[in-house]
Amino acid sequence: MKLLETVKINQWNLQSRVVMAPMTRSFADLETGVIHPDTVAYYAKRAKHGVGMIITEGIAVSPEARGTIGIPGLYTEDQTEAWKEVTAQVHQEGGIIIAQLWHVGRLSHSAITGGLQPVAPSAVQANGLTHRVGLPYETPKAMSEEDIQKVIQDFTKAAINAQLAGFDGVEIHAAHGYLIDQFQFPW
Repeated sequence: MKLLETVKINQWNLQSRVVMAPMTRSFADLETGVIHPDTVAYYAKRAKHGVGMIITEGIAVSPEARGTIGIPGLYTEDQTEAWKEVTAQVHQEGGIIIAQLWHVGRLSHSAITGGLQPVAPSAVQANGLTHRVGLPYETPKAMSEEDIQKVIQDFTKAAINAQLAGFDGVEIHAAHGYLIDQFQFPW
């Protein structure tokens, strides 16, 4: 069966053609965004059982990038260090692991971001309630050019931290109404 055969894609030798899509696990500390030891076991188990490439759940690039509780980060040294064990275990089991970098923009609340007002291209409140917390979305701060540059720097730092943590690559989440996607709509 071709699905379970090895394949070479660019520089990667995958143990199978199975790619695991991102799924929010919320295995991180609520305050620090440092992953819980269960995260290591979760991703290593998938590689051990033949997943060729794993794309992680969304990993916040900054405190204000979080849209729900328990979301891991990749913007501090402690977060980066914790991810090293995940990548080492996945590699030991023969897998490739990609960090999905994420900023939710207006789809957040200051109760989730540590008191920081959500940011977005425009000051337009999203409809609905925050994931798992159930609070109505707040009206975000319309981003200035300085805010946009900060977010670019946050993504850059998270990508560098991903490399330091041993990830094989990064994926930038730019869909589903999150920050980058929000720039495409005339709110």
